[in-house]
Amino acid sequence: AAAIKQAKSKGGRIIAIGTTVVRAIESAANPDGTVCAGDGVARGRIVRETPLRVIDAILTGVHEVETSHHSLLEAFVSDRVLEDATRASLEEGFLGHEFGDVWLIWGEPRESIGATSGRDTIRRRTHSARVEPSGSSAMSLMK
Repeated sequence: AAAIKQAKSKGGRIIAIGTTVVRAIESAANPDGTVCAGDGVARGRIVRETPLRVIDAILTGVHEVETSHHSLLEAFVSDRVLEDATRASLEEGFLGHEFGDVWLIWGEPRESIGATSGRDTIRRRTHSARVEPSGSSAMSLMK
């Protein structure tokens, strides 16, 4: 909690390594985005409509569509970006889930992914040399 507070106070970004970390940190977050250290259980699912209060980006394995892990990624980027990245991952021969290949996902503005609440700030978008979906990409694929 102290490291997150320090990073945020200096304008830093919080990058989660995996969907479990997103669930744990967001479950420990207060409505104002501060995080309290302590014991607890992450309850509920993170989906498109879930306001992300702390996490700015995620480094995650390639997840199958229609899994809860994949649904969590919808809180970061639009269906279009996920579909383009999934297609590109298949075309490039990426290995799924826990076999080493990963996506780095920087969030899109909340209104562009159909979310009704969340952060007001627009987060940085990245582009990948491997994947160039139509419009502006919010994902980098790493092999």
